[in-house]
Amino acid sequence: MALIEYLDNEDGAIKLNNEFHQIEVALKMYIDEQNKKSLTESKLIQNHIYSGIEEKDTVLFLNFNYTRTIRAYTYKTRGTKVIYIHGELANPDNPIIFGYGDEKDDNYHKLEMKNAKSFLENAKSTKYSITNNYREMLAFLNAQEYEVFIMGHSCGLSDRTLLSTIFKHKNCKLVKIFYHQIDPENDYFIDTYINLSRNFDDKERLREIVVSKKDSIPLKTK
Repeated sequence: MALIEYLDNEDGAIKLNNEFHQIEVALKMYIDEQNKKSLTESKLIQNHIYSGIEEKDTVLFLNFNYTRTIRAYTYKTRGTKVIYIHGELANPDNPIIFGYGDEKDDNYHKLEMKNAKSFLENAKSTKYSITNNYREMLAFLNAQEYEVFIMGHSCGLSDRTLLSTIFKHKNCKLVKIFYHQIDPENDYFIDTYINLSRNFDDKERLREIVVSKKDSIPLKTK
């Protein structure tokens, strides 16, 4: 976390935030280019998404991606809901959230102790307060038992606070990793599992609800 280097230098923190904003602008330009590309829907991915889900089930798509790709895989005729937890491009009511999200990091607490806006303004937990997305997610978690399918997310530390809330909730009954298969000998299952394990203080709980690789599925598009 680069801000730690400027704990005693607020001007340096402000400069770093300005540079961070330039990266955010470049990211928005890139996302805009991706959104303009035509999308070919993958029936295989659609089958993965709805595997084991019955017509009566309520499905929440918690989308970490800023693009509109997920819209191709949601059924209007089913009980589906999409939450763009990190915002959407060109939507002032749901601005893009781009920052750091590990409140459990000791360094984060050092930033909290600084009496200056510049040290926390780009923290994800700060930006979550702008919309009702986080509250809507919590309402879903609290309403009923649920299973989690992980697709295309590394489960890295940048989303540790949010992911811990999902995985450690008493209503979470199963976590299944749809891992990226590089070739027949290499994949990202273990990488994702290790990242995911950092969200669990109780490792027995981890082994209880996270599906083994044997019962997981490589995420293929064709």
